[in-house]
Amino acid sequence: MPNLVAVLVTLFVLFVPLKVIAWGSYGHQQINRSAVKLLKNTPEGACFTQNIEFMTRLAITPDYDWKSINMVNTPAELKHAKVMANVYEHPLHYFEYDAFCQPDQTAKACKLPTGDSFKGKTLTRLGNLLKGRIDYVLKMDPSKKIKDVNHPSPKEIAEHGVAPWRIKQLWNLAIEKLKTKKSEDVELALIFLGAMGHYVGDMSQPFHSSLNFDGGSNRPPATGIHHTYEECILEAEAKKVVGRKKDNWDKQKWIWTKFDGTDKEVLADSGCLVESSCPVVKPIKSKEIIEEVLNLDQSGQKYVQPLIDVFLNGNPYAKRDKNGNIVTPDHKPASTMPTESTNEGLNSDQVADSKPTPKPPDKYCDIYKDMNVNIAGQGPQTVLQSAELRMGQSSSLLAQLWVSAMKESGMDLRRCPSNLKFDMAKVINNYPLFSKDIRSAEHSKKQSENSDQDGQNNEANDPNAENRDSAPVTSGINSNSTR
Repeated sequence: MPNLVAVLVTLFVLFVPLKVIAWGSYGHQQINRSAVKLLKNTPEGACFTQNIEFMTRLAITPDYDWKSINMVNTPAELKHAKVMANVYEHPLHYFEYDAFCQPDQTAKACKLPTGDSFKGKTLTRLGNLLKGRIDYVLKMDPSKKIKDVNHPSPKEIAEHGVAPWRIKQLWNLAIEKLKTKKSEDVELALIFLGAMGHYVGDMSQPFHSSLNFDGGSNRPPATGIHHTYEECILEAEAKKVVGRKKDNWDKQKWIWTKFDGTDKEVLADSGCLVESSCPVVKPIKSKEIIEEVLNLDQSGQKYVQPLIDVFLNGNPYAKRDKNGNIVTPDHKPASTMPTESTNEGLNSDQVADSKPTPKPPDKYCDIYKDMNVNIAGQGPQTVLQSAELRMGQSSSLLAQLWVSAMKESGMDLRRCPSNLKFDMAKVINNYPLFSKDIRSAEHSKKQSENSDQDGQNNEANDPNAENRDSAPVTSGINSNSTR
C-alpha cells in the first residue's frame, strides 16, 4: 500500500491544475483575526484572544491542510490523508444561491431549507427549487446538467455547494467537544471553530455565491475576476503598505504576519470602530444559524455584476477588436502545478478539481482595487473597500457563532487553554468528514444489504467508523469551479 499512496500523492501534485482559493490566505486570516478582536472585551473572548495566532492559522486549514496543496511542506505520513480529504472538500466552500433562488430573494422568502442535516427534507426542498431554476442554471453554467430534471440526485444538488451545512456541522462538533471534561477536546473544539471561520469567509465572497463564479457567463467573458477580487487585490494592498521587498508572507508556514493594509478597515466594517471598545457581540440561536449564513451568501449577489463590469470596462490590458470593443481580458496563461522537487512548493492557488484559471497581470490588481464600483444600496466605494466590507460582515457573523458555541456548550471558560501551537498532524488526522448527512441512496441501500457481523465488529472497535461508513455525495463531484 505505501507504493500506492506514493503514486496517488505524486499524481495529485503533478497533474492537478490551478485553482483559486476564496479570499486567499491573506483574506481568510484577516477575517478570523478580526473576529477574535471583536470578542476582546467579552468573557468568551478570552479563549480566542489568548490563542489569536492559533485561530488565525486555522483560517486557512480547509484550503491548506484539507486539500492537496502545500504538499512539499507536508510530512510524508500525512500526505495520503490530505489527498483523501481533498476528494470530499471542494463543494463545501460555496453555495450557488442563484441556482435555487432569485438573487434578490432572502433565504426566508425563497423558503430555503435551514435544517442541520443535508438530507431528507433539505434535499427534497433544494431539489424542487433547482428544478424551477434549471433553465437559468444551464444558461449560466451548461456543465451543471441534471440527468433526470424531475428528480435531481443528491450529488447533482451538492454540485451547487453545501457550505452553510458544513458550517453548522463544525459548530455542532465544536459544542460536542466543549461539553466534555477533557482538555484535549477543548483544543479540538477550537480547531473546528477556527476552521469554520474559513467557510464563513467563503460565504462573504460574492463569487462563491454565484453560478457566474469566474465571469465565464459574461460576453465577453471576465475570466480571472475571481482570483483578482479575492486574492490579488488584497495582496497588492498588503505589499503596498509594507513595501515590495518585504511582504511579510511566510512561504513555509503560509502565514501573513502583517495586516496593516486592511486591518482597521475590516474591523470597522465588522462593527468595531475602536478596537478597545468593540460593541457587545450577540449570540445566535442554533436554529437560526443556517438562515443567517444563507443571507450572508445571498447579500453577495448584488456585487457580482458590478464587479465584473468594472473589471471588463476599466481594464487597460483588455484585448480589443478592430472596432475597439472588448473581446476578453489579457490574461497570463494558466500553468500546471510544480513537482514535489521544486523549492517553492505549491502556490496558494494550486489545488485540485478545477479547470486552469487565467490570471490578469499583477500590475492590473493595483489598478483594479482602486477603481470605483457602484453596489446597489451602498455609497461610493472602491473595489478594495467593497472586499473589506464583505470580510467585515463575515468577521461579525463569525464572532457571533463563536460566542454562541461557548454559551450553548456551557463550558467553564477557566478550562480554556492558552497559547496553543498549530499541529498539522492533529488538524489533518481529525478531519471532520462531511458524510453523516450526505449519502447517495444507492450507497445506503448497498450498505444495508452488506451489513454483516464482521463489519459490525469492526465499527464497534473504530470510534471514527460513523464518519467512514459512506462515501460522501461530495466525493466524485467533477466541479469546474475555481473555488
